[in-house]
Amino acid sequence: MQLFQLSSLCCYWADQKKEAEENGCHNSNFRYKLPENSIPKEAAYQIISDELMLDGNPRLDLASFVTTWMEPEVDKLMMDSINKNYVDMDVYPVTTELQVSSMLRLGKIGLQLELEL
Repeated sequence: MQLFQLSSLCCYWADQKKEAEENGCHNSNFRYKLPENSIPKEAAYQIISDELMLDGNPRLDLASFVTTWMEPEVDKLMMDSINKNYVDMDVYPVTTELQVSSMLRLGKIGLQLELEL
């Protein structure tokens, strides 16, 4: 991240914390420093999940090319592979081969579409 972006991000966080404290919300400190005591994993999940709900809804985003829905099998495959380090191609050769073959197939589709035009 570039320095000016990091600086403006820190200013944004500081402004958010100040606004939260002015409104009487002192529970926002978890964003800015580690708590002295641990909290249950369910509580941590709920805090983060609640924060993420404030993001936009991808299904309503008609202005960009995003995947808004996938078959459940795709979600399952993603979760089965989420802990793999894809940069380490020697350790995950099958994953690398699947990636290469998928890109080749997509390239052929693109070439066919271009030839049809």
